[in-house]
Amino acid sequence: MLRRWEKNGTNMKLLAERGVQVFFTQVFRDSFFHADMPPWQHLRKL
Repeated sequence: MLRRWEKNGTNMKLLAERGVQVFFTQVFRDSFFHADMPPWQHLRKL
């Protein structure tokens, strides 16, 4: 999957930064921690 995104021009650095932002927003702003958060739950919406 990652190779396909890179081939299609996905900015992998930006993707990683957004993933971290999503996680930190859930934990620190919303006080929500999902103990079993598979990454594909967020990536499928891209």
